[in-house]
Amino acid sequence: MATHTQVATDALVRQAIPSLALLASQIADPQVRNRATIGGSLAYNDPAGDYPAACVGLGATVITDRRRIPAEEFFTGAFSTALAESEVIVSLAFPKPPELLRAAYVRLPDRAARSALVGVTVAETQSAFRVAISGLASGPTRWPDAEAALAKRPHPDALRDIAGPPAGTDPYRAHVARTLTIRAVRSLTT
Repeated sequence: MATHTQVATDALVRQAIPSLALLASQIADPQVRNRATIGGSLAYNDPAGDYPAACVGLGATVITDRRRIPAEEFFTGAFSTALAESEVIVSLAFPKPPELLRAAYVRLPDRAARSALVGVTVAETQSAFRVAISGLASGPTRWPDAEAALAKRPHPDALRDIAGPPAGTDPYRAHVARTLTIRAVRSLTT
């Protein structure tokens, strides 16, 4: 399984899914990026982790030694996944161009913990927008109202008057999630 540094610097990842490479380059510190892996991060499923929202937002599939699990079904709660006992992640599959048109990942870092307080992935595919948020609930959360609004009008202003992100019990985090989603969409449209 690839280390965070390998994900961040891989030419194919940087070309096909630059938002994933950028995300990987921002994780923790160089020591962690050079040792820890994307598979280990997914298996650990820290609610503040960067990769879970990215995998859900990008429509990834987790491939284990036994089966293929869509990312939306893989994360089952804080520090909990759909992995069975002794099941191991062997790789990940992401939609690639032309299905994945573009994507952005934006985070508000928790400087003390060196993780994301809130992280947002916005992905535009040929058929839809996907918005996934970390830091609101025990796992990555999709924001269907934002996805529907962006499908009608792919512009940051489309998000201003819709209901806030789901599962946001903390008003501050919900506000941050909305702001980061607007920033992510803005980065896709400029």
